[in-house]
Amino acid sequence: MPARCWPTSRRSASQVVPRLLNERIARHLHVLYPGRVDAVLVEAVQRAIGLDGTDGTDGTDLVAPRGRPVEPPGRWDERTTVLISYADTVHESQRPPLHTLHDVLANEGMGAASVVHVLPFYPWSSDDGFAVIDHHEVDARLGSWSDVAGLADESTVMADVVINHRSAASREFDQFVRGELPGRDWFVTADPSADLSSVVRPRTHDLLRAVDTPAGRRHVWCTFGPDQPDLDFTNPDVLLDTLKVIDQLLVAGVRWLRLDAVAYVWKEIGSPCVHLAQTHEIVKLIVTLLSAREPAAVVLTETNVPHEENVSYLGDGDEAHLIYNFSLPPLLLHAVLTGDTGPLTEWVGSTGGLPAGTTTLNFLASHDGIGLRPAEGILTESQVAGLVERAHLAGGLHSEYARPDGPRPYELNVSLYDLVGGAAQCLAAHAIMLSLSGVPAFYVHSLFGTPNDHDGVARRGHNRAINRRKFARDELGRLLAADGGERAAMLTELVRLRRIRAAHPAFHPASPQAGLALGVGLFGVTRGVDGRGVTCVTNLRPDPAVIDLSHHHIAEPTDLVSGQRFESTGVALEPLQSVWLSDSTAS
Repeated sequence: MPARCWPTSRRSASQVVPRLLNERIARHLHVLYPGRVDAVLVEAVQRAIGLDGTDGTDGTDLVAPRGRPVEPPGRWDERTTVLISYADTVHESQRPPLHTLHDVLANEGMGAASVVHVLPFYPWSSDDGFAVIDHHEVDARLGSWSDVAGLADESTVMADVVINHRSAASREFDQFVRGELPGRDWFVTADPSADLSSVVRPRTHDLLRAVDTPAGRRHVWCTFGPDQPDLDFTNPDVLLDTLKVIDQLLVAGVRWLRLDAVAYVWKEIGSPCVHLAQTHEIVKLIVTLLSAREPAAVVLTETNVPHEENVSYLGDGDEAHLIYNFSLPPLLLHAVLTGDTGPLTEWVGSTGGLPAGTTTLNFLASHDGIGLRPAEGILTESQVAGLVERAHLAGGLHSEYARPDGPRPYELNVSLYDLVGGAAQCLAAHAIMLSLSGVPAFYVHSLFGTPNDHDGVARRGHNRAINRRKFARDELGRLLAADGGERAAMLTELVRLRRIRAAHPAFHPASPQAGLALGVGLFGVTRGVDGRGVTCVTNLRPDPAVIDLSHHHIAEPTDLVSGQRFESTGVALEPLQSVWLSDSTAS
């Protein structure tokens, strides 16, 4: 193996771990490894994430108080916006894609975001980067750790910790097949005769993969595919390696950490093998360690599941800082496609009350498909079927997941631009997203209005490729100029909306939110309090509409979007128009 070149300029000074924190770490470990926790393991955990000393506490029989230490202010505010992109979504010849990404953010992206989520940039074997061969290396085709650090000098960077599995092409899995340490004990195996019927599956392929080893045939657990064998976190060495990955990302300047597919990391035969108590404890342990190692770090959990299950990863304020707002995309897109704003309005009114210091990441599309499981119990089966039908009419696809009663729709695989029908609809959908509480995120292909990539599906052999196109930089320029430049105009307006949002404290992620029942085809929400609120309304009807704000205590509303000042409480909206109304008389 080549020598690893780790950046060294960003490590914080050596820290002595306070006794209280030491006790909290031990408490987490007791949940994961009962009867196996000693001072050696506690110190190994601390050192793995870059904490360089302890105060001599032995780490046994200790229970720490609940909750996270006091957080530093300023993790996010109304100016915070995320852009999601692969490192090589836009590429140029003779230049590392991580360099090009930096330029695209500043130029074609026009400063659309303050945080850039660079999707997996490690060596990989499949799943467009999510079958990681070596978490400790940067794929040489993309750049180097120095390039990651350079990007972090200019933007806040979010990176993936693909925590649930490793590539079958990894060194550790090769060791497993050969019966060699340490990899021999790194992967989950199961008896194929065991009753696995209760296991919750995000895929429909066989769960177990047979592998011949010197100890005989073993059956490896593969939640996401045969090239992605699941790591066995009952082995503390697997946890230690994960913490070393996180430390290396911090050294490179990464400050936002996305825990990919974290819901599935702990397995117990006879259970659903999702959201187990040990899974939550791993997230809590990581957050506890980061409170000392890098207090400004943000942990985002990726759990594409129904809303109540998803929210559980915020814990009592002692777990993730951010969760994806997975229910938002199907609900908002149902509203845009049908004009039926009822489910979205009701759902917005029912959410809230998140633990202090936490919030949601709001998005409409991503590198994955548009998840449908998070709409279960909110949209009816016929409404979900309607979304699947609209995706197919737009040239898209869909995938399914396994349930005991048969397969169900799992996600839509389609370009957002094609699904909603063009730039005006895409702009309206994003205007609603930007108005909601939480941190907004743009997927790069939604920002640019990229169409379905059917060639990519044929070439790469999986549905998600339809919305993961890779551009030469001159191709991107031609796309933005196509159709009279409507995509470029949409991008310009989205950036302008983001700047308007950034200038008003009512759009702080923690600012109060309330849904408005305005009638068929109208979606409205109020943000803020004490005379500094904003009322946001979008007309999703095919005809003009007039909204009556006489009951909303806005004397002389001014639209932040257009600058227009209204002298009455009746505000007219054209189809797909959005207004963000503030009270002109407020001080």
